[in-house]
Amino acid sequence: QSSSQKAPRSLQQGLTCNCYLTDRVCNICMARKQQVAPRAGTPGFRAPEVLTKCPNQGTAIDMWSAGVILLSLLSGRYPFFKASDDLLALTQIMTIRGSRETIRAAKTFGKAVVCSRELPRQDLRTLCEMLRGRRSTLEGDDDVTPAAEVKAGQSWHQTRDETPTSQPADRTRKDGSGEQSTCSKTAGPTTRPSDEEGDQRGWDKVPDEAYDLLDQLLDLNPSTRITAAAALQHPLFKDL
Repeated sequence: QSSSQKAPRSLQQGLTCNCYLTDRVCNICMARKQQVAPRAGTPGFRAPEVLTKCPNQGTAIDMWSAGVILLSLLSGRYPFFKASDDLLALTQIMTIRGSRETIRAAKTFGKAVVCSRELPRQDLRTLCEMLRGRRSTLEGDDDVTPAAEVKAGQSWHQTRDETPTSQPADRTRKDGSGEQSTCSKTAGPTTRPSDEEGDQRGWDKVPDEAYDLLDQLLDLNPSTRITAAAALQHPLFKDL
């Protein structure tokens, strides 16, 4: 009787299922034990291998976190990634680094990732300069993150064309006073552009080396991600 009980167990260990690489989970997979892996790091700064519960984690996860910090500095947006769970956090990474690239990198550390739609990889310089230019239009909205905007399907061109000068006009019309509306329209452009110019001064001249380092820090594959020693020898720091 004991031998008959062991046979099904050995059979189930090598048993494959039809839900592999699909958008559903079968009973066989539901019966498997939950994989335990370290989940070090602050939410929003965790590397893809941490989010996918890869058991083999090294110092590369710290380099990813450094890349997220640099991404926030160059884009002027913090937090850049903000998610309620690991799956959503991985999706937000896909919106920036691309779904195909994420799937390909996950295979290198033994994980299968499925994405229902293809998400193109974003150019980091274009992304950061666009977000820094739009910073004033989204001031005070803590729930809006760059990754969430891409996931929602909003195009950068459309959001860039939305100027903040139209919003004060709508608010002042509700007051019913024409004089107040005129005052608010003239006061807005005289103060806001000066703040924007001060905030963007010099950020359009960030050297290409900075974005090259950012790209290597945010390498989805931990085995090819730049190390701390190599990062210190990067051309960005050659004159320091």
